[in-house]
Amino acid sequence: MLQSRKQFVFVALITVFMQIRIITVDSFNDAEYMTIIVDEAMRNLLKQCNKSEKAEAHTTRALQQADESPVTLKQLSDLMEKTVRQLSDSFTTRLMQRFPKTCADILPPGVLDRNDVYSLHISGYTPINVYCLADTAGGCAWTVVHRRQDKNTDFNLRWVDYKAGFGDPYSSYFVGMESLFWLISDAPQELRIVMRLNSSTEEEVANYDHFVLGDEGDQFALKLLGKFSGNAKDELTSLIGYKFRTRDRVGYCIGKEKVGGWWKEGCAKSKLNGIYAPSKWEIPTQIGIIWDNKTSLGFNYSLEYVHMAIRPKYCTKINTEL
Repeated sequence: MLQSRKQFVFVALITVFMQIRIITVDSFNDAEYMTIIVDEAMRNLLKQCNKSEKAEAHTTRALQQADESPVTLKQLSDLMEKTVRQLSDSFTTRLMQRFPKTCADILPPGVLDRNDVYSLHISGYTPINVYCLADTAGGCAWTVVHRRQDKNTDFNLRWVDYKAGFGDPYSSYFVGMESLFWLISDAPQELRIVMRLNSSTEEEVANYDHFVLGDEGDQFALKLLGKFSGNAKDELTSLIGYKFRTRDRVGYCIGKEKVGGWWKEGCAKSKLNGIYAPSKWEIPTQIGIIWDNKTSLGFNYSLEYVHMAIRPKYCTKINTEL
């Protein structure tokens, strides 16, 4: 009976391992991720091989006692299911820590002193560098995908540049349409746009709770934005359905050759990739960084600062005390 029970336990352990392997491969499907699984399995095997005779004798006694108290198949099945779930969750946590897909995987809610540039891993792509920004309200961190704060980076670029991304994550940059598409495709995302006319004005915010884009075949069209909130005007919802345009794939507008990439066909009331010219400089209408009548000065004046950031939508449900 003891030998039979040992065989059953051995088969159960093999079954658990195979189920964990299947769950992990299905979830992550990446050779790098499998390295963690192999390392973990090897460490566990070494631990088993290095057990002392005393530990082995203790295990034997435990099995003998188990023979005296029969365990039903239902109990064993429940135990196996619980073990698989716990180990799978553990592997998932470790994988997210080693291969983060969003800044929410890097900065815990409530941590406000670790804003910096980090690498995110998109399956099948080279890791990308982004700026991670803590949420001052205690929610999950934001992944900054676009920022304008100086004139050192040219945003009047072509389709190939906007697809790949450009600039410096520590200052002005854009993560790239291809990377942005994959970042928001893994799970429902919300979008936050923070803008400021100049250093003497308060920041204004536009929030959208479900940000969805089409793929490159659809020219990264703006598909969905969800519910709007914030103290800025909503000047993006009207662009739903429009394809992304660059200077070599333009729609029609005044100064269309200088306004940078954006979702537009005509003269949209929001363009965040125009010429960087803070409000103290007057420039030709419609070619600066504009968000409708963000300023009473009109379209001839440009924003001094703006950034766009995303995070998984579920993060809004987290309530963490600072």
